[in-house]
Amino acid sequence: MTEQRPDEGISRRGFIGLSAGVVAATVGAGAVALSVATEEKKTDQLVSRFTEGSPPSADPDDERWGEIPVFEVPLTPQQMATPMLSSLDVPSLGVRSLNNGAEIAFLLEWDDPDLSDIDAMARFHDAVAVELPTTTELPAASMGQAGSPVHIVQWRASWQADIDRGRQTVEDAFPNMYPGVRPETLMLPEDAAVFYPGVYVGNPQSSRVRHQPVEELTAVGFGSLADMDERRAVGKGVHTGSGWKVALGTAMLGGQGRFAGSPKTKVAFAAWSGSKDNRGARKQWADWSDLRIEGRSA
Repeated sequence: MTEQRPDEGISRRGFIGLSAGVVAATVGAGAVALSVATEEKKTDQLVSRFTEGSPPSADPDDERWGEIPVFEVPLTPQQMATPMLSSLDVPSLGVRSLNNGAEIAFLLEWDDPDLSDIDAMARFHDAVAVELPTTTELPAASMGQAGSPVHIVQWRASWQADIDRGRQTVEDAFPNMYPGVRPETLMLPEDAAVFYPGVYVGNPQSSRVRHQPVEELTAVGFGSLADMDERRAVGKGVHTGSGWKVALGTAMLGGQGRFAGSPKTKVAFAAWSGSKDNRGARKQWADWSDLRIEGRSA
């Protein structure tokens, strides 16, 4: 992905950034089962099945997903670091995985009938993240640790909306705010720069041009989350009316802080419900789960 430059005019509120790390947490015993997966065959072990060709990293409806049993991951409110989440809004995720030896993809499904895909004042978006270790020494799931970074891929519903429907503006969030007036004419670019410094300096999170609905990050502990210079992650999310189906994937080998692709490794997850004011550290998470990566059969 090439570096994005700010547009001449700015008409919407700057992007409200989210922390994407997944923090180690004890799973609550009363987690509610994922209803979107009740009719699917389930498994008690997460296995990334080998597939010929490219895995469906940006196709949540690929027929290959239906051949894989669902691994259910109970989530718990993040209550280790402020700001905390006080209630459980996304009880669990249904997870499946495919790989071709060079790329790995995940399909993530969860219940959330309230579609939240616009960023605006006091409005937040739905999101989900996958976290993978990059070293053989397993770091804390809470954003990794010094000498042992984690590799994070996060999908955001608002970025998906920008791609599917065109960039969402203040008119989409508040249709009747400026009747008959084009919002981009209300402020000169040099004035807007004061209010949108992220856009002005080219921060990837604040970019007004989206090529993918996912962000690829690395971290070595709390407060260290950083965007990867080399971005290979892709993804796509579809809202079914009752919840989300999100496919996302990334390269397994090489690059800055990238997942090493060990046959037996770990994976962790996080999810946000925008309609419940989830954002940043106010999210649901799961500690490391075992992940076995199948290779080509002999």
